[in-house]
Amino acid sequence: MKSGLAGVISHLGQRIQNFGYLLGNPDYAAVRENGSRDLYRLLNQRWLDREKIRTVIDVGANRGQFIRTALKLFPLADILAFEPQPECVELLQKTAWSSDRVQIIPAACGSEKGSLPLLVSDFSPAASFHAPDELLTSEVPSCRLTGQIDVPVERLDELIPSLANVKEKVLVKIDVQGFEDQVLIGMEGILDMISVIVCEINVGPMYKNQCSFEDILTFMHKHDFHVASTGGHIYSRTDEKLLYMDVAFLSARLN
Repeated sequence: MKSGLAGVISHLGQRIQNFGYLLGNPDYAAVRENGSRDLYRLLNQRWLDREKIRTVIDVGANRGQFIRTALKLFPLADILAFEPQPECVELLQKTAWSSDRVQIIPAACGSEKGSLPLLVSDFSPAASFHAPDELLTSEVPSCRLTGQIDVPVERLDELIPSLANVKEKVLVKIDVQGFEDQVLIGMEGILDMISVIVCEINVGPMYKNQCSFEDILTFMHKHDFHVASTGGHIYSRTDEKLLYMDVAFLSARLN
């Protein structure tokens, strides 16, 4: 009885807290259903002067969840959204964004320009250049592989300087299912333009040969980026261990 009552009180407290956040942040209502609510909360903080961000690079745009969030969070920024899955690209290009600030680029990002085989599944956000590990398929049964497609890959530090609409300061969001290290290597040449890097990072072994949390931390520290905040923590349904989370890294050079 006590544990049941505690659960009800905890749930009620969470709902009241969420309602209070919504009242204090009206834009949150616009992204709560179809946007990245966790990334909104992660980046809507005093450590980030959001009006200074003039370019958002969304690597792994999927169906535009973070685009909707970025349009609300960064009112002065142009948004470059990279997505390699054809079905998602078609949806993104057909979406009326109510803004001329959004550009869709039908490609993945990596350490070398070219093409790579992308493993796709019933659950489009789980598409990856790495095969799923047993932990992913057990925790997310909808991640059943449905095929493999070759997709174009761009190196960000080769492409971005050629685009006229890229302005400092830049925020980069990366959601690429264990391929983060390759995206980061491919942007080393433009790190001096970047203020914030936001990564979804796998802590548990979700994909075979995925890069580790430690690999990403080593890269960030080497280039003088430091953890500003974390959010979107997802835990195992069976043992409650942390599976993955969003981590925001802030450049010490530009802030």
